[in-house]
Amino acid sequence: MRPRALHLLPTAVLVAGLTACASGPPTNASIDEFCTAMEAYWVSAESSDPTDHVRAAESLSSTGTPEGAPDYAVRTAETLGTWLESERGEDEGYYAEMTSDQRWDLRDTDLWAQVTCWAGEIGDIEDHPSYQPRP
Repeated sequence: MRPRALHLLPTAVLVAGLTACASGPPTNASIDEFCTAMEAYWVSAESSDPTDHVRAAESLSSTGTPEGAPDYAVRTAETLGTWLESERGEDEGYYAEMTSDQRWDLRDTDLWAQVTCWAGEIGDIEDHPSYQPRP
């Protein structure tokens, strides 16, 4: 009985791992975890070093978004995860391959995260002084 249980454990772990990978970044991060990941993004945005972009994308993709985050924030975490898995050049940052919609999602995520991280709770993007609706 014991060997059988040990044999089933790796299978269960593999199935759980595949399910987690297939579903994208987590959507139950704490606000503190999310804000720490966004801090890495904000730092990377000031850098021209793609290594900084990789670290920021890894941080946000693995941390994910808090429960109740807007769809654009969830899509941004997914976009950065997809970018990490892509065939990209050594000097290509995540901005290079983004579509216009993905750039809008990233902009909105940035503004929403600033409000959320400042308040310490899920915020409203419209509370950001720089917010302008998408055209």
